[in-house]
Amino acid sequence: MFGEQGGGEWTDVAISGPGITGIVALGDTGNGSPPVYIIGSGVEAPVERPAPIEPATSE
Repeated sequence: MFGEQGGGEWTDVAISGPGITGIVALGDTGNGSPPVYIIGSGVEAPVERPAPIEPATSE
């Protein structure tokens, strides 16, 4: 399994191995990945928040 973070708080997860051509997204059963089953984490996805506004500076 591979994790690649392209920014933000999410990570793209991929898998490779016997019976899988190249590297495919985890859960991409059409391209050879095994299925993924959600067990339940009880955790909500993070809420995207805007960057904080910096206080004005006087010159």
